[in-house]
Amino acid sequence: VKALRQVYDERQPENDPKFLNCHPYGFVREVTNPLPLQIQRDGQHLLVRYEEWSLLRPIYMDGRPQPTHSTPSLLDHWVGRVENGALVVETTRVTPDLLSDSTQVGHSGELTAVERYVVRDDPRRLELTLTLKDPVTFTKPVVITKTWLYTPNAEIVQDTCSQQPGKP
Repeated sequence: VKALRQVYDERQPENDPKFLNCHPYGFVREVTNPLPLQIQRDGQHLLVRYEEWSLLRPIYMDGRPQPTHSTPSLLDHWVGRVENGALVVETTRVTPDLLSDSTQVGHSGELTAVERYVVRDDPRRLELTLTLKDPVTFTKPVVITKTWLYTPNAEIVQDTCSQQPGKP
């Protein structure tokens, strides 16, 4: 049996099962994806549009609590608020994901995440600090950072399996 680290290190698009089978990546890999994203106001909520897999993610900004009973899904339930100028998003109830994210070990269905998005200037950019807690997989919180440069003229393109060489 290969060690998890070896499997992760050897993963390339041509042998990545999610890529090859045209399955969207898991929560962590999607949220930290380097491709463009858009965050727009949708009434009192926000809507995040990811180029990768053309996924849409509503962020509820009305103060509602996290649901206690719901079926886990890829990006599941997101509750957001503004705190000291940052957009803070709490995510729960995501489906387990093994070896497809930057934690290098994946995560269980017990994962909880707090995303903190801050807009910075000079150069204008969006910075993410993602804190992951998973009592099944991690012995301590995992913190991942990601930065996107502001690209106002970039357009989100429709991503489909047929657009990717090697994807079915």
